[in-house]
Amino acid sequence: MESGTLLEMAGSVESVVFRNEKNGYAVIEMNNGEELVTAVGTMPFVGVGERLRVVGKWVNSQTYGPQFQVRSLERSGPADAAAILKYLSSGAV
Repeated sequence: MESGTLLEMAGSVESVVFRNEKNGYAVIEMNNGEELVTAVGTMPFVGVGERLRVVGKWVNSQTYGPQFQVRSLERSGPADAAAILKYLSSGAV
């Protein structure tokens, strides 16, 4: 499932699976409106409930399976009251 073409995806962060505070690398579960997607890459300070628009490509990790490798991201705040509560409860702020 390797794709050399850069793709764009938008969605909300459902969980932060891993975060390296030193270099900003993160593994997140992102809901793109159709399914949960594992996204990986440098995403410093990303938090649960945050809406992201990411650009990257699909890669297939031998250990973890298909992942969306993020090259760049654009943040927008939580979209509704439930997302705001989730974001504030996540400890990101």
